[in-house]
Amino acid sequence: MSNEPSNRKPAAGLTASDSQWWNWKSKGKQSVVRGAGSGLGYPAERGRGGSGASSSGGANTSPATALLPPKSQTGGSSNSGSSRRTGSMQPTRQLPSMPEIGRPESFYAKLVHTADRQGDTHAHEAAKVGQYVTLAMDPSLSWEDKLKYFQHALKRHCVPPPYPDDDVWMFYQQLAELVRAHCGQEALRLASLEDDLYAARLSMGQSRDKIEDDAEQYFGRLLGSGDHCSEWFNDTDWSQLKLIRDQWI
Repeated sequence: MSNEPSNRKPAAGLTASDSQWWNWKSKGKQSVVRGAGSGLGYPAERGRGGSGASSSGGANTSPATALLPPKSQTGGSSNSGSSRRTGSMQPTRQLPSMPEIGRPESFYAKLVHTADRQGDTHAHEAAKVGQYVTLAMDPSLSWEDKLKYFQHALKRHCVPPPYPDDDVWMFYQQLAELVRAHCGQEALRLASLEDDLYAARLSMGQSRDKIEDDAEQYFGRLLGSGDHCSEWFNDTDWSQLKLIRDQWI
């Protein structure tokens, strides 16, 4: 059986590249597929033409990567690195919140007991601040007795431990500001009551000189001597207290 002549026309419907392939086959040559992306050609029986990979929508797989496991092709090693980093993370330390004011004595005693059992120094100090500020806010106490509780809370329970980090230092600063805020609130309440009393006495015809003498003694006990802000007040409350005092002195 003789070979077909080389001038045989290709079948209808073939493209220009298919016609070229047909001519090669008709001459008895080995059929090949020309590589489409990289310019390399692979035997047709392997079925790995560059055009086939691109037409299917997948990645252009080269022979070097075709035999690798799927995890290596998809970058699976990054997940393992991420898990190692996650496993090495240390738990975040949480400092206690600011204490509630105005609770019963037993409430603070329970908090202190729990903090001591757990070895939590910061929670112990926070509970103590809440306890002493609540005691100082008792309306039946004199200002001198109130001030003792405020000063005790500031000096004994608002002092950070040696060499604190930023978070611990800020926590004790917030405790101290809590004490000063309640101290100023109570002092302003008392000063306002005294201010109303002086106004009433003046309206009844009492001598202003006598009222001035009484005001000087009272505000001396409330604000202390001098014009500098006491450590148990913040600047805002101190300024308001001075305004009330200066009306009568």
